[in-house]
Order: sequence, then C-alpha cells, then structure tokens
Amino acid sequence: MTHQVVGCSTCSGHWIAEDLHGQETTECPLCFTQHQTDHLNVLFSHDDFDVAAEIRSKILAEKAGHRDRYEAEDDYGELADRVDELHRRREDVLEAEAEQCFEQFDTAFADEVEASLDAHRARGEFLEAEAWAVFEDWHAAIATEEEALGAFAHFTNAFGEEREAYEERRSPRWTDEELPEIGEGGDLVPTQQVPAAQPVFSRLMNR
Repeated sequence: MTHQVVGCSTCSGHWIAEDLHGQETTECPLCFTQHQTDHLNVLFSHDDFDVAAEIRSKILAEKAGHRDRYEAEDDYGELADRVDELHRRREDVLEAEAEQCFEQFDTAFADEVEASLDAHRARGEFLEAEAWAVFEDWHAAIATEEEALGAFAHFTNAFGEEREAYEERRSPRWTDEELPEIGEGGDLVPTQQVPAAQPVFSRLMNR
C-alpha cells in the first residue's frame, strides 16, 4: 500500500492519502473539497505510513515557521510511541477509576439489599409472632369450650344416674316373702307401703 502526502489547493492543508492510483477523485479531510486525483499535488510517496507521516510533520512545521522546534523533537515514530504510552496510562487511570466506582456502587447496592432483607425478615418475624398469638388464643378458646362440654357431660351423667336411682326408689320390688296375701274374698291385702320419696330436684338443690 502506497501512502502519498498531498496538498489541498482550497485550504492549503496537507493530508496522507492511500493508493490514489485507480481513484478518480478524493476528498480533503480538512475542508471536504473534492479533487481530481490526477490534478493533486503529491509531495511525497512511501510504502511506510510512519515515513509519510514524518514528512507531513516536517512540511507542517516549516509552514508554521517552527523548523527548529521540529528538528529538536523526536521523529514521528517515537512521538507516536509516546502518545500511545500516554493513552495506555490514561486508559489505566480510567480503568482504575471505573473499577473504584463499580466497587462503591456494589457496596452501596449490597448495603441496600441487606437493609431490605433485614426489613423483610423483621416483617416475617412480626407476622409469625402475630400468627402464633392468634393460634394460642384460638387454642385456649377451644380448650375452654372442651372443659365446658366436659363439665356439662359430667352434670348430664350425674343427673341421669340420680334420675335412675329415683325411679328405682319409686318402683316397689317385691320378694316372695313380701307378696301380698290374698283374702278369702279374693281381695288383696297390702302388707307394705312405699315410703314417699323426696323429689330429685330438691335433693340436687340441697347438695
């Protein structure tokens, strides 16, 4: 690939064109003027881009009246290496600053997530305690109801037993020796009377 140092007749600028042969036109990158390639003022050609860039730098320095300063500086290749080194250092600084920013962001985000998790855990513990309190109240109410049902069943059983005893006392039980005698006229002659029984409700009230 051939690199040509060419000049613009419109803005008097210089730039490096590549492989002008085979191109009908080219554009000045400084003023964007279109030029016929066969009318361009080609000042220098070389296959090495660095050599072409060095010649362009020399032309620009002479044009600006700084030939002596140009002569004191390193050649284009060394300047390019220095610029690349400055870029690398700058990239290292920017990378370090970016990593520091990301670390700060990660720390802040982790703290926020931890605070949110703590709030959720506290909320869960509160709801669990409330649920247990409701369950204990419900369990106590059930136990109280079961005790009441047990007491009522006990009272019902006692009342039933008392009633059965009362009915037994009320109904006479005759033995063979206590059967009533039959008179000559066929009339029954009672020999035993059932004592009057105290009502069960009166006894329950007096207990």
